Amino acid sequence: MTVTLTGPNLTGVEVEDRWLRSDADGRDIADEVESACRQGYRAIDDEAAAAPTPHLDAIRDLARDPQEFLRRLTGG
Repeated sequence: MTVTLTGPNLTGVEVEDRWLRSDADGRDIADEVESACRQGYRAIDDEAAAAPTPHLDAIRDLARDPQEFLRRLTGG
């Protein structure tokens, strides 16, 4: 079973021949689609967590120096 995710949306499901030839019932196939979706969403989450976040990094840096943070906020 292969699913295609576009962002958070399920945009495709490819059912392998072995599933079509098996004795799997609708519940088995639905469970497999759900499992494939969960794996896909985990991969998206992992990719997002590993992505660079320069803006958040800059905020974290400012939070380490409260005086610099206030200076930038007030323009002083």
